[in-house]
Amino acid sequence: MRTREQGGKGTFKLRALIKGISRRRRAAIVLAFGAIAALPALGIAHVERASYWPDPAPDTSVTPPAGGVVPDVRPLATALDTSQPGNTLVVCPQPLASSNTGGGDTGGGGGTGGVAGSSGSGTAPSHADVDRLQAQLNSVRAAIKKSKGKKRKKLKRKARALAKQLAAAEQAYQNALNAQQGARSASARATQAEIDSNPSIQRLDASIANAETNGYVIRPSQPPTKITPTEGDQIRAINVQLLQQCQYTSIQAAVNAAGNNDRIEVMPGTYTEPASRQVSSDPAECAPYKESNDRGQTGAVSYRYQFYCPNAQNLIAVIGRLPARDASGNDVPPPQPPLEDRQNIPDNGPCIRCNLEIQGTGVAPDDVIVDGGDPAVGDHSPPGQDSTHYSKDVGIRADRADGFVLDNIKVRHVNEHDVYVEETDGFQLNRLETSYAGEYGVLTFVAVHSLIQNCAAWGNGDSGLYPGASKDLGKDGNGNQIYANELRDCDSFHNALGYSGTDGNAVWVHDNDFYENAQGLSSDVFTAAGHPGFPQHGDLIEHNNFYSNNYNPYLPLCKPGESPGPDGPDQGCSDFTPSVPVPVGTGMWWAGGNDNIVKDNYFWDNWRRGTMLFAVPDQLVCGPAGVDPSNLAGCNPAAIPPSTSYGNKYVGNHMGVSPDGTKEPNGQDFWWDQYAGNTGNCWINTGPDANTGVNGNRASLTSTPALSPQPGVSLPGFLPEDCATSIGTGGPQQEAELLNCFADITFDTKTCDWFTTPPKPGN
Repeated sequence: MRTREQGGKGTFKLRALIKGISRRRRAAIVLAFGAIAALPALGIAHVERASYWPDPAPDTSVTPPAGGVVPDVRPLATALDTSQPGNTLVVCPQPLASSNTGGGDTGGGGGTGGVAGSSGSGTAPSHADVDRLQAQLNSVRAAIKKSKGKKRKKLKRKARALAKQLAAAEQAYQNALNAQQGARSASARATQAEIDSNPSIQRLDASIANAETNGYVIRPSQPPTKITPTEGDQIRAINVQLLQQCQYTSIQAAVNAAGNNDRIEVMPGTYTEPASRQVSSDPAECAPYKESNDRGQTGAVSYRYQFYCPNAQNLIAVIGRLPARDASGNDVPPPQPPLEDRQNIPDNGPCIRCNLEIQGTGVAPDDVIVDGGDPAVGDHSPPGQDSTHYSKDVGIRADRADGFVLDNIKVRHVNEHDVYVEETDGFQLNRLETSYAGEYGVLTFVAVHSLIQNCAAWGNGDSGLYPGASKDLGKDGNGNQIYANELRDCDSFHNALGYSGTDGNAVWVHDNDFYENAQGLSSDVFTAAGHPGFPQHGDLIEHNNFYSNNYNPYLPLCKPGESPGPDGPDQGCSDFTPSVPVPVGTGMWWAGGNDNIVKDNYFWDNWRRGTMLFAVPDQLVCGPAGVDPSNLAGCNPAAIPPSTSYGNKYVGNHMGVSPDGTKEPNGQDFWWDQYAGNTGNCWINTGPDANTGVNGNRASLTSTPALSPQPGVSLPGFLPEDCATSIGTGGPQQEAELLNCFADITFDTKTCDWFTTPPKPGN
């Protein structure tokens, strides 16, 4: 679930879900939404812009091309290989005394010549500055060819001035490179004692020793991984070489200096980015860069806002492209109001930081930490405080940064999202840990050609992992779904939700573990206003484990000296504040999705339910209660039955038993609302692709509605098992639960028990 408005859970606009609800009940829900608005806000300070899917074709103006595919992680061993594309910039907490730290912690800006927190102020021009001037000169020269008379003369004068600026910038940039090379030569003479006593090397040495002896852990569900002494020696040797070239103590400062194809190697240490923290959260000079979004809200922070004011919202900002500009070099803002067709970004400019890689150089993500709060708190939340008090909303943001790679880093303690990737074609997030963000550990939005893998996310108020509004590239030549966005080999635990993905389409989610959340997975359309891709469709959820999702974040916030007890009646308190309402004790739900496949997963020890599926009427997503339907393709307020909750298949899932055969039943295995008129939803409970219950057979499955008395068929009023003849006939019991729980959404239990820990099955 994704909140895209100012105000956190106070603006989380759920919609009622059942056809034929009475006007009285509908009015009650509207009043409930008003109550939601009065809830304590999460402190979100920025209204999000309307987003567009990037062009999925590679950008060949960059060599190698940017986007079009998921980029590979460039191995650490190649960081000093001069035959590789781009330059290597090195960041460390404490450079060697003999090094020239010209980059230093000069940090606040991610743009190029930005208004607030820019990297100007007399420093040498960056690679991106040179690229910007070259792009402007090329644009003016192109305009000259099309102009005549006085305008042509004016443009020629401008071209001459730009050419002089470019030449001066190129010379200054080369001088800076020469100075760096001289500094590197001097740093090579550093004594071994200075190297051995450097904080990065000392932290690395301790990590290597532990990894050789005990192993390191990224995913708690997996056993530790040991390294050999030879591997440890290799990692140390590379880090020593990098230390001798370290020029930056701020990751943001290195990003400012980076250009296309560059890589930033971040040495072991904790990075709090003090210069970014000093930038105002909403500089007055950046007000001209606000716009209206697809919800009709004014004051949304545009891409130009992120470009010119990169550290207003973000601790570290990777701004990948120039804004679109006309022949005179003036910015061209996106259309207002936003276009209904969200294909291709209308105000995209040329790449300035495409194919950028940010990589931690340690053994594991624990060695390189980006912290938006107090590092002394560690991998927890501050005692007695929720996640609403940090200096920045986002830890690392990559915006229109095609070809972006983030590797081997931990990010924690921000108000909204630890890692946020938006409007980017082609990115990989690998060996990543995120924790204790007010909303999402990882948020990606309108992604295409994306891969999130080898990760862990915990302590987040919404979900640990969120690939929302991802792009559907259709089917291949053989009629098979193309899965251009993938999540694999990750643990998401101790969040409100393990996974969430509003209108996330054609996402392949496999070989992950979702456990000890309130709910393991949610994909929905009821927060679809402002989310391209409505209605959600086409995900493949397979070979995952959903278990023990019984953590209750709706309990009182833990006080200093307290911590949550074991999940269940003795939990006592929660160490983070939830920003979404979900039923505690649930493996997953599908709230309005179409044509999704849930296949060969294990669901066990979820005390309320293994899975849920229910419909979401269009009239309660768009129209007066939501977004203007002219700004959301596919949204039809008059649609009866709704356009959601069709063709979902549950195949070969193992319910109530773990992969090792241990029997731990769910409160109930399957739950379906039976929405009248919905077709194609089915649970294959016979044959080689059958779902099986705690005893390994159909008979031990539990469900609402009940299993059909005739296996393999779809009978009215029973759980359908034949996809071709499945049709909903209405479920009064399910309707009552959904209406009550979405109307009583203030996280109390007056009419809804979702926010109360259910009893363990069998107790």
